[in-house]
Amino acid sequence: MQKRIKNKVEEVAEEPTRHKHLHYDLKNSCRLRIGKLRIIFSYDEEKEEMYLEKVVFDHKYKD
Repeated sequence: MQKRIKNKVEEVAEEPTRHKHLHYDLKNSCRLRIGKLRIIFSYDEEKEEMYLEKVVFDHKYKD
């Protein structure tokens, strides 16, 4: 599973704008799905940096 996550994050780092954008409380963030895991991230196009915000199991985004 760790290898799948690492590969997917590297893939996203190449083109972060193509992933699902979130709304409401998670506005300006995107979601990456790997099986039942959801990785919530944001990115800064000017700095070309990606920020990992949260790793969620299933669909429980809120605390």
